[in-house]
Formats: sequence, structure tokens, C-alpha cells
Amino acid sequence: MQSPARNIDRYKEHKRDRWANPEELPKLAQAIDAEPNVYIRMALWLYLLTGVRNSELLVAQRADIDWNRQELRLDKTRTGRAHYVPLSASATTRCYENCRALRVIPISRPATSTGDRW
Repeated sequence: MQSPARNIDRYKEHKRDRWANPEELPKLAQAIDAEPNVYIRMALWLYLLTGVRNSELLVAQRADIDWNRQELRLDKTRTGRAHYVPLSASATTRCYENCRALRVIPISRPATSTGDRW
């Protein structure tokens, strides 16, 4: 028996690259901050601020954040090796704030750029 879809041409998809332009960034930030679900809000900020893959961030856990080194450890990457993603001050601050919103206290607070603790 032959497939009934055998004579249907496949739609050829074209890869599109799209980045937010500077005028869109304030609206994007407002939309992310307005998200009521803290998990989604944190994921969106981490996607935006780190550029990690969707599949890598979805399996990351709070314990994967090294607050002192300001990095996110990703164990399950496409290469099969651990990958350390540096977290900017903004990403670290947002992660910490979201952990507090979830009433989950991080093991230690992140250091500021001057080396002081918050």
C-alpha cells in the first residue's frame, strides 16, 4: 500500500533570523516582567541574556547556578559535555530575584561587580 501523501510536495521552509531591534527592547522587557509565572519569566530572561538552547535551559536547575562564579552549568548539552555559561550581572540579579520570589533562598548571594556581597 502506498502513502496517500506520496504526491504532495513538501513545503520548503526558509530559515529566518530575527533579533529585537533597540526600539523593541523596552517593550520586550516590559512584556517579560509582566509575565505572572515566575518560571516562564526567569526562562525568558535567561534565554535573552545568555543565548542558551531551549533544550539546555529546560533541564537546568537552581543548583546549576554557581552564584560566586556567576555561571550556569549545563550538564545535558548536544555535545554530551558540561558547558559553563557566564552570567552577566543582569542575568545573575534576575535569577536571584526570581529565586527569592519563589521563596527559594540561594545557597549564597551573588557578588556585585566590586566584589561586595549584596
